[in-house]
Amino acid sequence: MARPSPPIIASRPPGPALAGATLAFVQRLPFGTFFGEERRVIELDGVALGEFVDRPDEPKARHMHEDAHFWFVLKGAYRSSAAGLDGICGAPTTIFVPAGTTHEDRFQSRDGRFLTLSIRPELIARLGGHRALAEQAFGVTGGELPWLGRRLHEELRQRDAVSPLVIEGLALELLGHAARERERRGRAAEPWLRAAFEIVNDGYRQGVTAQGLAAALGVPALRLGRSFRRAFGCSPGELVRRRRVEKAEELVRAGRLSLAEVALASGFADQAQLTKAFRRATGLTPGRYRRLLRSS
Repeated sequence: MARPSPPIIASRPPGPALAGATLAFVQRLPFGTFFGEERRVIELDGVALGEFVDRPDEPKARHMHEDAHFWFVLKGAYRSSAAGLDGICGAPTTIFVPAGTTHEDRFQSRDGRFLTLSIRPELIARLGGHRALAEQAFGVTGGELPWLGRRLHEELRQRDAVSPLVIEGLALELLGHAARERERRGRAAEPWLRAAFEIVNDGYRQGVTAQGLAAALGVPALRLGRSFRRAFGCSPGELVRRRRVEKAEELVRAGRLSLAEVALASGFADQAQLTKAFRRATGLTPGRYRRLLRSS
């Protein structure tokens, strides 16, 4: 499906207005339009889902999108200025970009591939026009957002008569998690709570327990559990399982270990435990995910 040529508009530089500031030319991209070669695109009522391959020789001027969208790195090294990311990042990075955000991020390598989910304002309005979804672009490399992106990618590749319903549901779930992530970032956690997160995050392959964590930090277990969930959206045990699945995904993607070896290296007791947790988190078995990677 051919897309119209993006117009170039005059716009002030981002940030507070300055007296005498010169106008900068910014390319405005219509709904569902991105720099790159379209591979697969499906447009529904309220959302557009597409897979693109980067074209390194295509000029990428400073630009903005008329719609809010999610950007999922599938392959390659991508340079982003989004909050929460350290410059160059690869799969499974997910970036949420509010409508009208001016930027010029780009791939650093020639093999860039990405998935996008564009969202019309009417759909965001159904969520009450959540203010968190109109703030600064931000990115994450783990958690729910990348996993939901993988499910969208699978749905786009293997779509059937039910896919539109599934895609719309995943889009709403993504928006909810994005709003929650922005709110979490605005909360200032107590030092001991940040320490608890780091202990769990770094020691997920060992047997971290809530009781042991509370004793080590000198806080009541009930307070730890409530405060941890309020700040990070999950319990310490849920974070352990999430990090184990993320490590397993990384090892499956690398393709050097058998699934049984992946399970042990990720902190699971065996392959059966890995398969159960992986499927619960992603909707795919590790074997299915490996086959999907090899076919992409």
